[in-house]
Amino acid sequence: IKFTFVEFIVPHSGMAVKQEWAVDTISISYYTGIIVRNDCKDTLRKEKHPKKVSTMMTLTEFREARDLLSGILSNTSLIHSPYYSKRTGGEVYIKPENMQVTGAYKVRGACYKVSTLTDEEKAKGLVTASAGNHAQGVAFAAQRAGIEATIVMPTTTPLVKVNNTKDYGAHVVLEGSCFDESAAVALKLSEEKGLTYVHPFND
Repeated sequence: IKFTFVEFIVPHSGMAVKQEWAVDTISISYYTGIIVRNDCKDTLRKEKHPKKVSTMMTLTEFREARDLLSGILSNTSLIHSPYYSKRTGGEVYIKPENMQVTGAYKVRGACYKVSTLTDEEKAKGLVTASAGNHAQGVAFAAQRAGIEATIVMPTTTPLVKVNNTKDYGAHVVLEGSCFDESAAVALKLSEEKGLTYVHPFND
């Protein structure tokens, strides 16, 4: 079995870069959602936020997470793309995670994270930092579990994303001009109030 890795470096140009790897060890990239090899050294882009990978999740763990999320999230089956398949010379399938309840795949990790919390952690509440998709995912997961959530968002966040996050019952704090500044505020709140910090990708 082989996966085809396709990344569009400059989307508006219509150009793509294709590379194939035999599957041995794989992981899901937090930044693009594309399947990539952990040991790939011929990287076509730099990770925005490098992360350390200590151990790989097993297939059993993936299946357990899938079963846990079944009935909570929408089933987004792969859709074959004739256009991109033709453009890249390989079979390209698109996973329409925009059809999730919050409009993005980030809700998957948020719901799974909430399911692992202890009763004490749930009672204290959650905090995170995000400019949109992760914020809505955590807010949705917290609301569903009856947990209080505080979301720190940059002051530049589009109003529609701020309002969507509030609609899921989260307390939104607009502070920081960028993600890193907002994350620093969220981490401070986590330490001061004992809130569980839900990392947007490195967990």
